[in-house]
Amino acid sequence: NGGVLLARIRKEVGIPITVISQDMEGEVGFMTALAGLPADVAPSEVLVWDSGGASFQLTSRSSPQAEHEVYLGPLGASLVTHILVEQVQCKDFSAVRSPNPVQLADACKLSDTLAATLPPVPSWLALKLSNPNTQVVGIGGETCAFRIASLALNCRTFNADDVWGAVVSLAGKSDEELGHFP
Repeated sequence: NGGVLLARIRKEVGIPITVISQDMEGEVGFMTALAGLPADVAPSEVLVWDSGGASFQLTSRSSPQAEHEVYLGPLGASLVTHILVEQVQCKDFSAVRSPNPVQLADACKLSDTLAATLPPVPSWLALKLSNPNTQVVGIGGETCAFRIASLALNCRTFNADDVWGAVVSLAGKSDEELGHFP
């Protein structure tokens, strides 16, 4: 499907399009995030988490001259929603309009399921996450976890405890109660 669409665009518009790798997507996301940060933020203290629809990348550099280090994950917003509905709520994804209301127990089970699905954390990432000076910059679309957390918390800067607090406050709410969320 995607290949056919790209061929059609190339033919009709005349613009060559290249699908980039997930590694390259991480590098582009890192450079994009850096461009939006104040100049006094050291790139070596930044970890960029790009949350897409079907995958994610966590990207960093240990120094300006170093290669990007990218941790690739197969879980984006769409896939996580599918896992929530099918594996946690035990419903048919194709028959469900929305996973809401998501109970707190479902959120906990989803978190455990996702943690078990992820590839092992590489040593560079563990080191980066253990550094108190590391700034994690989240980027993604309207339905990514960062956008939802920002809306729930009514702020743009937050930590993991803040996000879990938002999950707790939103648990059990219907689509109507969550109407201002994408």
